Parts: sequence; C-alpha cells; structure tokens
Amino acid sequence: MEQLQVITAKELALKMGVHLNTAKVYIKDIKQEYDIKVVLSYHVLSYFKVSAKKAQ
Repeated sequence: MEQLQVITAKELALKMGVHLNTAKVYIKDIKQEYDIKVVLSYHVLSYFKVSAKKAQ
C-alpha cells in the first residue's frame, strides 16, 4: 500500500537526494504528465520508470 502514499516535494527531495526546488519541478511535471492534482508514490515510480518490486 506504500504506492498509494501521497508524496510532497519535501519528501521527494529527501528520498531522491535532490534540492527542494528540483523536487518541486518534478512534482509539477508529474502532475502535468498524468493530469492529476495529487502525486502518489505510484506516479513517481511510474514517471521515473522504476519497477515497484525494486523500489520496495
């Protein structure tokens, strides 16, 4: 069920080791790509083409 967790830019920055501003751009891009308002872990994994099995 971790794939259904809402991801914030701050969480994304910490998990990916990038600057907060970079994470905000990623969140914005993911929202535009999938035409969504809330970004879930699933969307991040799918956007960066990471296998869910590898991520766990």
